[in-house]
Amino acid sequence: MSIQNITPEIQEQLNLSALLLQKHFRQLDLASWYGFNIDNQLNINIAKQILEQKNIRSSNHLRNVLYGCEMGTMISQKFLSYASELSNYKDDEYKQLLSEIEDPQQKSAYTVIYRHRFGLKTTALRGYEIAWYVFLMRLGYALNYISVEEIVLRLADIDRLAKRYFKNWGEFHLNVCVGNAYKHGEIQPDKSSYPASDTLWHAFQRLHTKHNNWFKQW
Repeated sequence: MSIQNITPEIQEQLNLSALLLQKHFRQLDLASWYGFNIDNQLNINIAKQILEQKNIRSSNHLRNVLYGCEMGTMISQKFLSYASELSNYKDDEYKQLLSEIEDPQQKSAYTVIYRHRFGLKTTALRGYEIAWYVFLMRLGYALNYISVEEIVLRLADIDRLAKRYFKNWGEFHLNVCVGNAYKHGEIQPDKSSYPASDTLWHAFQRLHTKHNNWFKQW
């Protein structure tokens, strides 16, 4: 397959990573295999840094992390375990638990879990993991850790998984944002604050403003 041959179907599959690309890169090229401007060395450095933060320094490392994203062991399993525990708490018991937590990030994570303890029992944070799956493949391709041919095969597989869990782009992107909030403590801001910061919530707003025609069909 030609490196330039991105069909509409493949483009939609690549777009599963668009929100994370919007968050991490200022120079996007979503209609490419990489998702960002490959000619900018700063972007290559960012890609390398993100991969190293996930302990990805080789093709084998990349495949191990992709497997975790696919199987839900990245964060979904732990999230569901905490959600199951908190679903038995009364509001006053939860508030007492929260008051005893000193770490701000942990407190934020518990806030996200408690808010979604029932609503995400089916999907968990699979959207977040699927987005990272595609995102990491595109970064890995930029660093020669994976081939286009393998990406195409994996995209078709992960796309089926995404459509099993989510009905549309809105549900999918919301799950990515909730997963990020759980992982990094980014609580959804007041919409009037746009575009005050570079949280994933604001990246979501920027993405749908710049590419509003890309995410209407699922």
